[in-house]
Amino acid sequence: MGPRGTGKSYIARMIHESWSDNPDNLVAINCRELGSRNTANRRLDKALRQSANKTLVLKSPHLLHLDVQQRLARQLATRTLADTSPRRYLPRAKYIALFPLPVERLVASKELSPRLASVFASYPVTVPPLRNRRQGILRWAHKILVQESSQRDRIMKGFTPDAERALMAYNWPGNISEMRACIVHALEHSDKRWLTPVDLELFAGIAEQTPGTNAPADNGILSNVINEHRNEPELYSPSVLEQLDLALATAVNELSKQRVSKPLGTWLEDELVMATLGRFQGDNPRTAKFLHTRSRNISRRLEKIQLRAAERDNSALWQQPARLIEVWVAELSLQEQSPVERCWHMLLTHVQSQFTQSSIAQHAAIMGVSAPTLKKRLETIDD
Repeated sequence: MGPRGTGKSYIARMIHESWSDNPDNLVAINCRELGSRNTANRRLDKALRQSANKTLVLKSPHLLHLDVQQRLARQLATRTLADTSPRRYLPRAKYIALFPLPVERLVASKELSPRLASVFASYPVTVPPLRNRRQGILRWAHKILVQESSQRDRIMKGFTPDAERALMAYNWPGNISEMRACIVHALEHSDKRWLTPVDLELFAGIAEQTPGTNAPADNGILSNVINEHRNEPELYSPSVLEQLDLALATAVNELSKQRVSKPLGTWLEDELVMATLGRFQGDNPRTAKFLHTRSRNISRRLEKIQLRAAERDNSALWQQPARLIEVWVAELSLQEQSPVERCWHMLLTHVQSQFTQSSIAQHAAIMGVSAPTLKKRLETIDD
């Protein structure tokens, strides 16, 4: 018994493996899909007749018609098959039912037959939601990561420290099923060896990090599960650009939660100009060359950049990106691609992924450009 996605099927598989070494002998029957009374009775009767040395897992049998529930309960309680002459006993088998709520509540709401409830009442196993067993969150996350990365023939090193904090801070209303979907999505959209909060699209609970080497949190989880692909644990050492990517994603997430709009794209370009001017001690030509633009464009923008300085400096969500931009520019060599374009596209990716229900006008407002300008730049990216 437990909410959807809490791992009831996993426990059923563990019970099956405790008495059988043949995984094919576990038969899951989704009662939601059995159809009409006659169809449900035929399919259940056939499953019972063919259940020798198997484990039958009935998912949500309370969704069956009450007459079907009564017939099933009678067969399980008496250990005899229905409508057989002479009487035939059920084959040796195990029967497990998965319920989303305690059977007492389902009986009280008249969704579950009291007789069918009594069949399974002797051995109840309650599986609490993931939010009530937080000590297991990282264990499940690493287990799922190993399973899913192995299926994709990928060697993953684990979650970054920020990702582990985000996993722990999230409430997981969809339980383990939601966690698996989250990790699968991250694997399918990232080619990294370490999964970050950006990959998981989780941002709550992330603590600010200074550039440097961060080891995964010491939680006792990373030993056998993650390290089976390597002899010694490896430290996660994020680049400044990776930290900036996370900081921009977090800033966008804050806008989404607060339901406000700030011209982050404009602020991003402002910070890049100011950081580059600082690096080259106010030399406009060198700044322009570094940013792949003309010197006069830098001069024209300076006054407006300075006018926006107070707004940028007073924004709590912008402090981390601003600091990381300065660090990144200070150590960056001259690139073939403009640093402005690189960071702008990075920010745009987060806006598009986190504001999926918003219009292009709203996206443009966050990027600090007009809607027609954003459309043109999107066409350039697509080309």
